Amino acid sequence: MPAPDLTPQVPGEQPATTIIPADEAHPNQALASLAEGNADQVLAALPGLSSEDMEALAVIESEARNRVTVLRAISAELATRQESEAEAEPEPIAVGAAPAKFDRAILTPQGWVVPEPHQRTTPPKA
Repeated sequence: MPAPDLTPQVPGEQPATTIIPADEAHPNQALASLAEGNADQVLAALPGLSSEDMEALAVIESEARNRVTVLRAISAELATRQESEAEAEPEPIAVGAAPAKFDRAILTPQGWVVPEPHQRTTPPKA
């Protein structure tokens, strides 16, 4: 890539534009070209997009054509993905007062845990 032109800009003059090679195109350029298509094309492409790409596409769509059908479909797809991710997460293990399996008091982050007297496994020291 050639070195950038570092000449100062004259006040009031338009900045010099650089042509970006096709292999270095902005990642949202593909999403912008997708948003330029008809609604059926956009809706067909939604399942293949990541959640981040769909959020970016929603912003591009709302700024450009603002089609309610496309925006609702993006919102519905994102909601479905979030629900499926929430269902896939395992239930957290409940940390509660489990029966003590030791013979002396133990300090935990939640406080002291004292064993029940009948659970003592060693004779008390004399």
